[in-house]
Amino acid sequence: MDVSCCVCGRSDSQDVMLCFSWCTENNSIILSTATEDENLSCFVCRDPDCLSQFFKEKHVSRQQARELLKDVRSLTESRTIAEKLIGMSVRSGNAARGVTQVFEGLKNQRISVIIVAKSQKKNTRDKILSAAKKFNVPVYEYMGTASFEQAVGKKQCTCVGIFGTELSEQIKSDLHVIKN
Repeated sequence: MDVSCCVCGRSDSQDVMLCFSWCTENNSIILSTATEDENLSCFVCRDPDCLSQFFKEKHVSRQQARELLKDVRSLTESRTIAEKLIGMSVRSGNAARGVTQVFEGLKNQRISVIIVAKSQKKNTRDKILSAAKKFNVPVYEYMGTASFEQAVGKKQCTCVGIFGTELSEQIKSDLHVIKN
């Protein structure tokens, strides 16, 4: 789902934007997930100028702004590692991109990890989850800073299967598992 930056108006995937929410308990702004109360949330793109302008508009203290930026950096660093590893897997030929290739890889028992886009449609996700369960392959949800399509290098791609390599183990440690 695409959302707009509340500062510059740029539209991008919800996965790429930063979501800030107003915490009513202590009257402060926190970095949050998009699934929380949408009425109290605001999306901001990762452009430093937009973040700076957002903090000014919301009258965020310098100390709180520093703490929020630390949270953003730690979030970005851990996700960037997974993005790089997925990209390396694709470039080295150790990945199947797209639903059809992932199903073929599962049938050939070559895939050790499946990564799905957060924006994937429910029917497709259910098919992948049931096939992964049948072949006992874990499914992880991509939560990177770049869009999923950019990370795998293919437009309209909603899943990628990583073949049994060391990269798959490293990718597993950086992503969130979803039920399967």
